[in-house]
Amino acid sequence: MQQLLKRLELIKTCITLEDEEIIELQVIKLKALENDANVLQILKQLEQQQFSKALSQIDDYISRHTGLTAYEDPLLQSLKLELKVLERQLQSLNEHKNECDTDIEEFNSEYTLNLGDVIQQVLVLRAQIFQQQLQAKQQAFEQSKAEYNEIKSDLNKLKSELADKEAKLEELEEFSDDYEDEHAAYEELKSRIIEKESELNASRKTAKLAKEALADDPISQDYQEAKKDSDDFNNEYLKTITESDSQISLNPEQLAELKLAYRKACRLCHPDIVSDDLKEQAHTIMSELNDARKHKDLPRVQAILKKLQTGRGFDIASDAIRDTALLSEKITAIKQKIDELEAEVKIITNSDDYQTIVSIEDKEQYFNDLKQQFTEEVQRLENVLKGDDKNQRELDLSSQMGKEKAPVDKVADEYWESEF
Repeated sequence: MQQLLKRLELIKTCITLEDEEIIELQVIKLKALENDANVLQILKQLEQQQFSKALSQIDDYISRHTGLTAYEDPLLQSLKLELKVLERQLQSLNEHKNECDTDIEEFNSEYTLNLGDVIQQVLVLRAQIFQQQLQAKQQAFEQSKAEYNEIKSDLNKLKSELADKEAKLEELEEFSDDYEDEHAAYEELKSRIIEKESELNASRKTAKLAKEALADDPISQDYQEAKKDSDDFNNEYLKTITESDSQISLNPEQLAELKLAYRKACRLCHPDIVSDDLKEQAHTIMSELNDARKHKDLPRVQAILKKLQTGRGFDIASDAIRDTALLSEKITAIKQKIDELEAEVKIITNSDDYQTIVSIEDKEQYFNDLKQQFTEEVQRLENVLKGDDKNQRELDLSSQMGKEKAPVDKVADEYWESEF
């Protein structure tokens, strides 16, 4: 009742001031209240611009109901107004953040859908090149290890022959001709063993160097990261395609309707401004609303909005709270929320990604230019993979620059660990 009388007083003043704009605004606000037949008659006369009759009935209505109005604490009223202003500011910030997030989300989706196939080729080729380079180092180590094993096997055979010679010499008479011949063969074997041991030691050093080159080479880390990048992007690409297929196709007019309906619905149920006892319910509705917007389901967003407009709705904190202490606490909390949200919006709008998005004048041309660049990169990487490009390390790997290079895992075989 108090709000009704205040608005009628305001209309009365505006009639005397001949301010039709404020009268029209107050008529709209009065219609949102629960009105009796007398007020409805006043509203009808105002809409028909019968201001003299409306003024008379307003005076009569106010005089009849003034004695029934409850006392309103001025401090309570001022706090409620302050909170209402802050709620509107918070709503505006939420809308701005949602629009920024939506712009980034939609751009990323367009980027992936337009360039996903060629980006996927680039990432796969990068991983293959690193794998090829890593395999070459592994093959070098395996080859040197095989050569070492072969020399070691030959040495063991020579040592076995030497042992046989020693046993045979033990059986012969030391001053016989046979002993002389066997002893000569024995000495020759010893010389060959010394040479073979020297050869084995040199081979071991070569294999050890090959292993160290493999273990310390950053290519292993490059390969692991490139493989992960390729796998992650492939999953994201497939997810984006699936989500795009599930979205409803809308024309520009329908997209504008979607944006407007979503914004109106957010104002009616955003968890940041509803009373505390209804926050959980508001979160549920906001989740459903966000999902509908994401899939561009205009009928669903409009249905949620209509339900919010025609149903009981949510009590806004500035309307529901009638305690000055609680209002002060709520004002402090919303001010803090506003500060946090302003900081988040600033980070988003100042980010390189967002600045790139807002600077693009022609998206189609932008994506065409990028696709051409990626296509050229695919050709170059294919040449590298085939060995046509001598500068195989000159890959477009800016994401790798400045990163620490981790060594590859050690060879599991304890034998080779100790040998090399």
